[in-house]
Amino acid sequence: TGATFDDAAAEYLRYVEQVKKIGRATLSDYRGVVAGYLSPRFGSRALDSITSEDIERYRDELDSEGRLSARVIVRHLTVLHGIFRRAMRVWGLTVNPAAAELVERPPVRYSGEFKTLTPDEVRLAAAHAGNDQDAALIVAAAFTGLRMGELLGLRWEDVDFANERVQVRRNFTDDTMKTPKSGKVRSSPMVPEVMAALDGLSRREYLTESGDPVFPTAEGEHGGAWGV
Repeated sequence: TGATFDDAAAEYLRYVEQVKKIGRATLSDYRGVVAGYLSPRFGSRALDSITSEDIERYRDELDSEGRLSARVIVRHLTVLHGIFRRAMRVWGLTVNPAAAELVERPPVRYSGEFKTLTPDEVRLAAAHAGNDQDAALIVAAAFTGLRMGELLGLRWEDVDFANERVQVRRNFTDDTMKTPKSGKVRSSPMVPEVMAALDGLSRREYLTESGDPVFPTAEGEHGGAWGV
């Protein structure tokens, strides 16, 4: 093809950023994988000289080092797959050496266990928050089940005190307002703790109109949670 791996990696990163428009956090993760691992390993090699055996050796070395989890190694293989898949379109590469049917992915096991706070622990965390807005955010996050981006996307028009519900219409992530992750508008009930916390915020002296964010930054924009 006349291209090196670095050429293909640069084209892939350009493609996912400008064409696919993936999230900023995901893009940063992909760039970190390329710069920190893939480019030092494959960078100057001719693109069509890299085989599935090369990628298997890379996978096995990461596994034997023990520094990265199986989940992270799978992410490396996913980025490699994307790079070669894009190269097939741009340079006419005939085989994707990182394809799953050629390079087996390490098994990723999930325990299904996670720690949750008790209601009293939530109240204690809220009591020690830096300000009323952070305290309300902690309570809302714990008792509504909304994702952080969904909380940051809330406007006062979404808070239905009469029917004790919060309408989830937006998801604010990567400094961009998007639709909820599910792709659908939904509602979540407000328990008395959330009602009280949001009612307190609604009585502040600023940003309480229907289109204003519930959890604003100091500049009055969406995204006020702990500097997010």
